[in-house]
Amino acid sequence: MVFGLQSFCICISSIILFALAYFFIQMIFITSHSADDISYVLLSIILTPFLLKYAQKFVVLFRHSHCLRLLNV
Repeated sequence: MVFGLQSFCICISSIILFALAYFFIQMIFITSHSADDISYVLLSIILTPFLLKYAQKFVVLFRHSHCLRLLNV
């Protein structure tokens, strides 16, 4: 039971991380077709690694606080 709940929490946090990465990558590709928004594309390319870094911190925080509290570890 404990292993199943921990795996579920890791799965959910991984889905959140990949969804954020997919969103920002799609945002870059969608806006790259318009020449007027080149500054927005460059800003997206620059900000995406930082946002993914904070998303990873959120995932680690979620795993250690919420899931472990549920597991009483």
